[in-house]
Order: sequence, then structure tokens, then C-alpha cells
Amino acid sequence: LADAHLDELLSRLGIRLQASLVELTVLNSTITDQSLAALIGSLPGVASLRLIACNDISELGFWSCLPARLTSLHVTDCVSVTDLSVAAAVQAAPRLTNFELQAYHVTDACLMPLFDQPAAECLRGLALNSCWEVTSQGVVLLAANLAWLQRLSLSGCSKITDDAIDAIGERMKQLRELDLSWCARITDVSLECIACDLCQLEVLQLDRCSSISDIGVGYLSTMPKLRSLCLRWCSSLSDTSIRHILNLRTLSFLSAAGNSRISGDGFCHLIRMRQLRAVELTNCPSATATIRKFLNAHLPSCRVFC
Repeated sequence: LADAHLDELLSRLGIRLQASLVELTVLNSTITDQSLAALIGSLPGVASLRLIACNDISELGFWSCLPARLTSLHVTDCVSVTDLSVAAAVQAAPRLTNFELQAYHVTDACLMPLFDQPAAECLRGLALNSCWEVTSQGVVLLAANLAWLQRLSLSGCSKITDDAIDAIGERMKQLRELDLSWCARITDVSLECIACDLCQLEVLQLDRCSSISDIGVGYLSTMPKLRSLCLRWCSSLSDTSIRHILNLRTLSFLSAAGNSRISGDGFCHLIRMRQLRAVELTNCPSATATIRKFLNAHLPSCRVFC
């Protein structure tokens, strides 16, 4: 979508469809601030907006384009996004319940506007994916000011450490979903905090967390409500982790993809988890066709991906 296509697009949509649209995704677009404002202004029902690879949207665009009615905003790979862009977005759309941001160069400063009312009161889901400059200090402040979040993703926030997870565990007791994928500095200490403090957690993603071990997974085995656990490419995990996971009686989805130290015998123990509905073992050398056939035979209600 480019500026020159806007009139044609609105004409094709027609007045009735323009009024009924509630979600809008703009992908790989050269649309500018002015045209995005005109587009959104022509769609009075839009409450969810996704901007992906829209590199000509500036900070001014976030001030002028976002309607106050917006409840969900997703911004990915928009190179002009800065800390000030986030501040503009939150002030223009103060009642966001879900905010997803992927921007390599934003810093802890981008978090501060989220702590102001009414934004802080409304927000329930926050994703800061691959925000490389966000630090543990920023996450500590986030935990103190957004304690009622139910969904949090810090995937790819490579600077955060166990200190950040300790703060999350201490303050964010209502979390249902937590994504710490690609956070290579967190260790088993973080997993102990999660297991002890986040009793409501249902979904946990730890893909590519290379510093966690079987001991950390042992801590997680006590979690009472966990239904989805992702441990893709956690290179230190072995059959011992599988034995710990067997204690998770509420678990319905497990990914151990890419783990070369887990043996076929280890995977065979999963047949004891009758509640499993899907298990992902792709790129595991020991997850052979024979293992898949064995699991399928003993877990008929579970989809096995090898």
C-alpha cells in the first residue's frame, strides 16, 4: 500500500465496509503519516491496528494517526520508531489493552509513558520483542508499575538478567503468559523465581535460553497451572528435564525442538502424559520415525511433530 493507492482502496471498500471494519493491518508499506491518518479516519470502527515494515511512519504519525478508541496496537519492523514514538502512541490511544512492539533501538525510556494513567490501568498485554536496549532496570520499573499485566513478552531482550525476572516474580502475580525466548542471560535462578512466585502462569516460553539447565526445569515441574511450555533449542537440557516435565499434570503442549541431548528413551517417557494434545520434537536427532510412531500409538489424542 502506497499513498497513491489510498483513494482506490477506499473506493473498493465502499462506505458500508469502511464502517464495519474493526481490524486493520498495514504490511510492507510506503504509506506516509498523512495518508495513514486519512485511511484510519475513513474507518471509524477500527479498534485494532497492526503496522509491519511501514518505514515512512514517523513519530508525528503516531501523534496524528492513532484514534483514542484503539484497544490493540502492534508495531513491528518500522525503522523510524523511537522512544518518543511510543510516548506518542500511548498518549494518542490511552486505552490500549494490548501493545506489541518490536524495535531494536528503543530504550528503557520507552516504558515510562506506559506507567501513566489511564494507560497503566487499561493495559493487560505487553510485548517488547527484540527491544535490544531494554535493560533489567527498565523491567524492574515495569514490574513495579504494571503489576496487573496478564501477558508479557520480553523475547529477544538480550540484556535482561535474573534480576529482572526476580522483580517480575515478586510483583506481577497475575501473569498468565510469559515469553523469555532468546534471553540468554537468564539462568536457573530465574526459573526458580517463576516457579515459586507466578502460580497463575499458564504459558511459558524459554526458547533459546542457553543458560538454563535440567535443574531449572526441575523447579518448573511444581507449577500448578502450566499448560504450555516451550524449550526449543535449550542446548543443556537432557532426559532429566523430561522426567521433571512428567510432573506437570496440566501440560497440554510441549516443545523440546532442537534439543540434541534428549534421547529417544527420554521422549518415550512422554506417554505417561495422557493430557498432552501436542508435542513438538522437530530437529531433535533422537526423535526418529520410530519414536514418533511409538508416541502416536500411546498418545492417540496428541499430535506429534518430529
